[in-house]
Amino acid sequence: QPKQRQQQQQQQDRRFRHEQNQQSCPNPDCVRCCRYREVQRRAHQRLAWILRQHSNPQSLRRIVKSVRLGPSSSPKSMVGDIPQYPSVFFLRGLPMALPIVANESVCAKLLGCREKLREDVRNITIEDWIPNDTPHWSIFPVCNQGVWNESNLNRLSALKRCLAKCGEDLMMNCVFGNIFLSKIERSAYIAPHCGPTNVRHRLQMLVVGGCGSVLKIGRTEEWRWDRGEVVVFDDSIEHSVWWATDPQPEGETGNDKKHDGRKIDYDHCDPTSRIVLIVDLWHPEVKAEERRIIEELYPAARKTANPLIGAQCQC
Repeated sequence: QPKQRQQQQQQQDRRFRHEQNQQSCPNPDCVRCCRYREVQRRAHQRLAWILRQHSNPQSLRRIVKSVRLGPSSSPKSMVGDIPQYPSVFFLRGLPMALPIVANESVCAKLLGCREKLREDVRNITIEDWIPNDTPHWSIFPVCNQGVWNESNLNRLSALKRCLAKCGEDLMMNCVFGNIFLSKIERSAYIAPHCGPTNVRHRLQMLVVGGCGSVLKIGRTEEWRWDRGEVVVFDDSIEHSVWWATDPQPEGETGNDKKHDGRKIDYDHCDPTSRIVLIVDLWHPEVKAEERRIIEELYPAARKTANPLIGAQCQC
C-alpha cells in the first residue's frame, strides 16, 4: 500500500510538471506538450484503419493494447526505483533498459566524425541557435519531430555523411525522432522530465565543453563527461541536466585525466558552454514490423524527403 501511494503521488507530480510545460513551452507543435492529446487521438483513428489493412493483426497485439490503454494507465510505468513516465506512447512488454545502454555501432560512427563536426559547429553563429523555454539552453535543429531541416543539415556535412551510415538504427520517420545540437551555458538547469515514448533511446555525444556539466538519469545515475564522450540512455526515464560550479573536477588537470585509454581533449573544454549532439535511435527490442506501424500511427507533422539518401561516410 505505501508503495502504491508513492507511485500515485509520483504520477501526480509528473502530470503537474507536464501541465506546467504546456503553459511555458513556446512551440505550438511540441508533441510532449500541447499536441500530445491530439497525437493520441489520431493514433486511435489510424489504428482501426491499419488493423483492417494488415494481413496478420495478431502480430501487432502489444501495439494495439498500448495505443488503447494510453501511456499512463499501467501501474508498471514505475519500475523498481526508476521513474519512467512516457507521456505519449508506452509500449507494453518492452524491456526497460538500464539507465545507460550500449549501441557501439552507432557510437563508433559518430565518434569518427566528431573532429570534423567540431569544425562545422564553429561556423554556427549566435543567431542560428534557437532559445529553448529553459533559460541558458538553446538548440540547432537538424531533424525536429521527424521533419528534416535540410539547410541546417547541409551546414554539418560531416554529420550528414555519418548519419547516412547509421541506417535503420535512426528514428527518422515519425514524430518521436529528433537530431539536434543542444547547447547549455553556465548556470543552466533543465528540470527532471521524461521523453514521450519508451520505444526510443537517446544518444548524446559531447562536441564542445562538458567539464562540470552533469546528466542525471533516474534516481541515482549521474553521467559526467569524464566517463566518456558519448552516452545512450532510455529517455522515457526521468532525467535532468545541470552545470556544476567548477569547469573541471577538483584536483585533476586535463592532461592527467584519462578514460577508455584516451586523454580527454580539454582544448575543447569551453568554460562557458557545453554542446552535445543528440540523436534519437530505435529501442533495439522494437521489431522492424512494429517500427513501421509506429511510424504510421505517429507520423511527422509534415513529410520531408530523406536527405541522407546517397550520402556516404568519408569521415
